[in-house]
Amino acid sequence: MHNTLSPSIRLAGLVAGALLPLAAGGPAALGADFFISSQADFDAYRGATFAPGDNILFERGKSFTGMFAPKTAGAAGNVITISAYGEGNRPVLNNQGVIHPHPTRSGATVSAGLLLFNSEYVEVSDLEITNNNGGNQSADLFGIYVLGEDTGKIHNHIYLNNNYVHHINGGVAGKKRGGIHVHGYSPTSSRATTYNDVRIVNNVIDQIGGVGIGTDIDDADIEDAQDFQGDQRANAIKNLYVAHNWVGNTGRNSVIARDSDHAVYEYNTSANSSRHSTGNSFFNFKTIGLTFQYNEAYGNVGEPGDHDRGGFDADYKSKGTVIQYNYSHGNHWFASVMKKPLTDVTIRYNLSVNDLHGAYHYGFEGETDATDVKIYNNTHFFSRGITPELIGPNLERTPLNTTFNNNIFYSSGSGAAGANADNGQNVVYDTNVYFRITPPTSEVNPLTDNPRLAGPGAEPYDVDMEFGRHVLDGYRLAENSPYFGQGIVMPNNGGLDFWGVPVPADAAELGASQRAPVGGVPGDFNGDGAVDLADYTVWRDNLGAQEGGSVLAGNGSGGVVDQEDYTLWKNNFGTGPALLTGGVVPEPSPASLLLVGVAAAHWVLRLAKSPEAPQPGSR
Repeated sequence: MHNTLSPSIRLAGLVAGALLPLAAGGPAALGADFFISSQADFDAYRGATFAPGDNILFERGKSFTGMFAPKTAGAAGNVITISAYGEGNRPVLNNQGVIHPHPTRSGATVSAGLLLFNSEYVEVSDLEITNNNGGNQSADLFGIYVLGEDTGKIHNHIYLNNNYVHHINGGVAGKKRGGIHVHGYSPTSSRATTYNDVRIVNNVIDQIGGVGIGTDIDDADIEDAQDFQGDQRANAIKNLYVAHNWVGNTGRNSVIARDSDHAVYEYNTSANSSRHSTGNSFFNFKTIGLTFQYNEAYGNVGEPGDHDRGGFDADYKSKGTVIQYNYSHGNHWFASVMKKPLTDVTIRYNLSVNDLHGAYHYGFEGETDATDVKIYNNTHFFSRGITPELIGPNLERTPLNTTFNNNIFYSSGSGAAGANADNGQNVVYDTNVYFRITPPTSEVNPLTDNPRLAGPGAEPYDVDMEFGRHVLDGYRLAENSPYFGQGIVMPNNGGLDFWGVPVPADAAELGASQRAPVGGVPGDFNGDGAVDLADYTVWRDNLGAQEGGSVLAGNGSGGVVDQEDYTLWKNNFGTGPALLTGGVVPEPSPASLLLVGVAAAHWVLRLAKSPEAPQPGSR
């Protein structure tokens, strides 16, 4: 039973009979609960000021019309929550495509289902948000729009989790509008506005004009990341984590990662990106140390000569970009590298299946400022009917300052390196497999025998990239492969293959799979041939023990049983014939972690998709 006492007159203008905030248990500093169950409630609170600790809760099964734009600034340890209560489907916030006056700038406008303006310490979850007038619009429309302007500060702790954002019918081709966006601008001053501790997790974003998920900071200090001396820029977004989102049917790119330092984008799915205007599914711009990993991209197709329709793109004004452990299929090609200024790009241990025109595309022909591009241990498979060109598919593009090592290019029909594969500058091909594909003439060690993949041909959609990569086991090297142990050892190799098998520092295979070490399946700590929940129990019960003998059945990482072994188990969960189904991967208890001195905050576990969201993946 809820207490119905008002926490005073913080929300001016409420009349008798209007919704009252409900005091939360404990000290007043914890804030109050505000339950919104009618359009009148929504209208009363849509622009209200809330205090740290307040909970703004919409009733499930209800729909509300308009832009919800509360004034929300929580505090460290005392966040403001915007979420749902009750039973049934998510509450719906529909702005109906209405353009509203900007909160502070005369003459400017904004349109979103949920606007968080100059907010921080806010968590948003379990909402359905749309912004659609049923027609065609060219304006900048958003689903959830996090906007900071002219504050001269870092805004902390914005968490957006488990929301369904769809049918945002703004301009289809724009890059700075769409589903969920975080922007920091300085339109009337030189005071930079940026963010720290941003999490965009477990959302479904579908039918979007513009870009599904985007970030953008307008500040001159972060313009040329490739030349920045150091790895932390004062005004770049810090601690950005984007994971477990399904993004589909966007007008432009699915994900644009701009203006961040050391952001991680993982376990996301891009489906049918760029329906109305060209764009690679995932790309970064003006970033330092960005990682795209364990993502899936499919269905990015258009006219044959369309330049930007790959699964992934290492874009310019960036350094330290890593693209690893991703699954690309049914796009024009796997990955693009821009030849404008960028440096230190690593593309490794990815799987590309049936990307329709080839493997790699280089943007901005005529530019020569990309340096230190490393492409190794990727597996590319092309079915019959596809005649791939590995470099610059159909676009007369040339590679630049790139080394290609340990890659497998496998065609079921025929293919070629591409007319310009040998016309690039400072390009090395050394020890790559070309099966039914003509190698570049400059290849140092061309390997042309059948690499004998275990069982290729499958092209599953909407793969669980955290625990379900075993459905792609057919693209591992089979036990009778002639190429085991023939790869070039790569320094700083990331430590894992596509399937989570450890990659030693002193040996290398070809393609995206590493041969499992003698002793069995990595992560199979009880030796039964399957990596399942029982192995977690073995790990937990042996924490701190020395591996060897029967401890972890010889399938651990070596040394003391610790976090590395847990990570090994997590990455291989689901491998083997005797699988337990329906299990949830358990989180190590704080007590267990204390045994090895590991903070629980560093353990990121899978977030289950909500059953309320529509089933993604229509293609």
